[in-house]
Amino acid sequence: MQLNLADGAPPAMRAATPHGAAGGTPLDTAPPATLAEPILALEGITKRFAGITALNKVALTVRAGEVMALIGENGAGKSTLVKTLTGIYQPDEGSITLGGQRVAFGSAQEAMRAGITAVHQETVMFDELTVAENIYVGRQPCRGPAGRVDWRRIEAEAEKLFERLEVALPVRAKVKDLSVAQRHFV
Repeated sequence: MQLNLADGAPPAMRAATPHGAAGGTPLDTAPPATLAEPILALEGITKRFAGITALNKVALTVRAGEVMALIGENGAGKSTLVKTLTGIYQPDEGSITLGGQRVAFGSAQEAMRAGITAVHQETVMFDELTVAENIYVGRQPCRGPAGRVDWRRIEAEAEKLFERLEVALPVRAKVKDLSVAQRHFV
């Protein structure tokens, strides 16, 4: 992971090393440049609200397969950065590059179509829906000329997802019947 914060970025925003230690300065633990090009790059991202600068020239680079954590104090700009990346906010300055192409998301739906979504700490789940249905709420795959929801595909894709994660979770189970630990995987 590489997290570069330009001078003037909130000092409380820090990059975490793979071992979870945090420092007061940006840390560079990115793979050598000979490895894959960045799949995601933010450069000079600035976001202001009514005269307050929430993000000031933030730079972030992520390569395929990397795991990233954004750590900082309240008000450091973490949520603003995620909302900017996911199309909820548009940056006042700077650029976002995804897969080598410069992008500008006008909405969360545009970001989602490009494959960018956020997984929030506290998620809202629908107890009466199944595990698979909860995973695909708001983005159900459809089929046919009438655009009907493809329930079989939802279940099959949810099963594949849990197989990849090596998690044994029944995709047809209602969320209300899951343990607290199981709910964290949904």
